[in-house]
Amino acid sequence: MKYRIQNTVVDTKKAEQSWREAEDSDGRNYVGRITKSQWHFQKLLRFKSGRYFIEHLSCVQGEADSLEEATHEEAALWLLQCGAKLPGELQHLERKLSA
Repeated sequence: MKYRIQNTVVDTKKAEQSWREAEDSDGRNYVGRITKSQWHFQKLLRFKSGRYFIEHLSCVQGEADSLEEATHEEAALWLLQCGAKLPGELQHLERKLSA
């Protein structure tokens, strides 16, 4: 999908790496660990440039998906909350964010 952010077009298909939000069962449904929703979820995208973006996706008819740029610290926190291993350029943030 393509998004326009500040006069720049970001094509999510060109992401070098992506992670889908971890899900947990609430006893009836699987809900996103970050969104706490069964209808909305997020993906974290990393591009060759080293930039990270969070894609907000909706399963609700009529709601538009969106994309926002994330700082390295925000990306690292997102990954830690989902239980994912941090990529090399973010590993220095693990101690700071885990404290």
